[in-house]
Amino acid sequence: MPIQSTQFKGVFIHTPTPEQASATTPQARQELSRKNQAFIERNESTLEQLASQRSGRALLGQIESIHAMAPRKRVVITPSNGEWPQSLSCEKHPETGALRPMNQWPDIDTYMSRRPSTSQFMPEVAAIPLPGREVPGSDEVWIATDPAIGMKFSSAESDDYELSPDHYVATLGHEMIHARDSLHGIQPRRAQNEATAEDEAMGRPLHKALLPVELRTVGIGQYADEIPSENSIRREHGLTERRSYHGFTREE
Repeated sequence: MPIQSTQFKGVFIHTPTPEQASATTPQARQELSRKNQAFIERNESTLEQLASQRSGRALLGQIESIHAMAPRKRVVITPSNGEWPQSLSCEKHPETGALRPMNQWPDIDTYMSRRPSTSQFMPEVAAIPLPGREVPGSDEVWIATDPAIGMKFSSAESDDYELSPDHYVATLGHEMIHARDSLHGIQPRRAQNEATAEDEAMGRPLHKALLPVELRTVGIGQYADEIPSENSIRREHGLTERRSYHGFTREE
């Protein structure tokens, strides 16, 4: 099954079909089946690992609540095939079901908001809905990820790290926070700096306008007390915290 549910409502896992992966021989199909099953099992176990501690439990509970209020809203975890993990927010066509990526600035700006609420469960008020929509935020978030990519830092004072699958829970948690924010419409408003910085690890430009989003997601500087954050997940699982987001500790 290309897309299957998990035990967490609103969270799904997608794996490619033989046609999508161009697996034309019996051997290639068998290898694809093995990889797909390993991907499913690893992400299911990592979701359970997230749910075992306060931050991840709150995060998954928030996503389940969003899905319950608007069943079309969901997170889909899919293989990145070795690429650095990233999330893609999408709008779903109400009639055809076709997905439209919401990755341009006008789209992003429609669901960025920082309006506190009095709720301890969902501590932010969602953004204003898009025109013609009854609820704010995106409809689906696809997380392209690789369970081999986890950042193991040498110390809390250093940006030096090595890749470690044992630290994947922090990677998936980071992307799940992005997904929750996108579905609910509560991302920090972007900065005015439109410059980009190259990042060799990610293999793609880092948009400085999105530093407020990333710093809050990691839990750095003025966002150090945010829960859940990547760093709160790291603390709860005994992993070294991140001191920066790829070298950045503040908005520029």
